[in-house]
Amino acid sequence: MSVLGTLAGIIADSPLRDAAVHALGNVPGLPPLLQSLHILSIVVVICAFVVPQFKVMGIAAHRQLYPEMLDRLTPWGCWALVVLLLTGTVFIIARPYRYLGNPLVGIKFGFLAGALLLTWLLARRARQSAPLFTTAQRTVALLTVLSWFGVVFSARWIAYVDYLFWEG
Repeated sequence: MSVLGTLAGIIADSPLRDAAVHALGNVPGLPPLLQSLHILSIVVVICAFVVPQFKVMGIAAHRQLYPEMLDRLTPWGCWALVVLLLTGTVFIIARPYRYLGNPLVGIKFGFLAGALLLTWLLARRARQSAPLFTTAQRTVALLTVLSWFGVVFSARWIAYVDYLFWEG
């Protein structure tokens, strides 16, 4: 059994899973509330971490200084990541086999790791060279945007994995 399969089994047999399932099934409006917070946090993350990439690429925010943009938007993005972690964890705990056994979850987290790393590296380097960005920085910005979009698209397809790998 895989590591994720073992982890899913541990979670499935835990009282934490029972509590999550009970809360999601018995607290009126909790599932759509958590899903809405999750979606709104995705919007904040995209605004906070993708818009500055557009600045580096030269297609947006021409009058805004890059360091100021980062100082203003990064805290919002970081807090939104915390909300995403908390809301996503509730759903993973409630249905561990559905998520931890899903190949798209691995793809999503691969994109997420890449997006976070590229966002951090570019912000660190571009602060030093702003307002003149190199071709390499513009290329990294484009890769960062594509990585964030990969996170969003793969996450959205998690619910539809049966359609992707349907054999019948």
